[in-house]
Amino acid sequence: METNRRDAEMRRRREEQRRMAQRRSQEKNRKKKQNKSVVLIAMLCLLLVGALIMAAFTVLFPVKTLVVEGTSRYSAQQIVEAAGIEEGQNLLRLSPAATERNIRAACPYICDVTLKRKLPSKAIITVTEETNVLAFPCADGFWLTTSQLETIELAADVEKATIVYGITISGTTGGQPVTFENEDQKQQLEQLLAALQTEQIDQITKIDMTDLSAVRLQYGEQHIWKLGDLSNLNYKLQFGREISLKEGNTGTVDLSGLNSGKNGYFKSEVLGDFMPSEPTDVTPTDLSDVTQTDLTDDSEADSE
Repeated sequence: METNRRDAEMRRRREEQRRMAQRRSQEKNRKKKQNKSVVLIAMLCLLLVGALIMAAFTVLFPVKTLVVEGTSRYSAQQIVEAAGIEEGQNLLRLSPAATERNIRAACPYICDVTLKRKLPSKAIITVTEETNVLAFPCADGFWLTTSQLETIELAADVEKATIVYGITISGTTGGQPVTFENEDQKQQLEQLLAALQTEQIDQITKIDMTDLSAVRLQYGEQHIWKLGDLSNLNYKLQFGREISLKEGNTGTVDLSGLNSGKNGYFKSEVLGDFMPSEPTDVTPTDLSDVTQTDLTDDSEADSE
């Protein structure tokens, strides 16, 4: 009897082990099938995403509306033609860099271009036209450049531009940086232009940098500023503007003394043509028949 019981117990245990092994095998197979399903679904999703991306860059989002903002010298049609964007092109494949390059090459008075895409089918081109054109006299007329010293064009004459005397440059194609014959003059001019921008002075009509130790500016049609060299430049520009705003007569504003802590001086006189000067050594200023201007005393008087 005891032997029979032991045999029966062993058979029961073996059967239980067999069932457990079978369950583990089934669970393993189930997980394999599940993993295969997950992989298959992931692959299908990737294929679907890839197909959507391909469609987005080929079939979907065609350009139907092209808007141009911010131009005056050029018509909207000229900007569109220069951009090289046509109806039906894929909106997502438009290149802002290529658009800017194309427009600035064909329309050199444009100094900044931005391209915005508005899904599903609208492209907006915003252009900014150069307002501070510089004109450099040359044998064939004037090289016109932007305030960033990039070539606009070679012109026989100028209308609205700041003429820069005493600096020789050579231009290239539209939108490309000009080449300076004298690197020191380039650095000095960049310093002056940056200071004028910082001080928000846009009434300068002529610049004479023939002698870098005796730089002159014409402010509007009434005053000539004598800066001397470009040390203490921002202070000189602030002082010059203050004097010019206060003085109603035509004349010269001598600011060169501000280098040594002296005041600026205004001399009322009839102005002749603003012509480039000859390089000379700086000599003491004749202060006879001039009006001394002290901004500190004026500001204190105003406060009282």
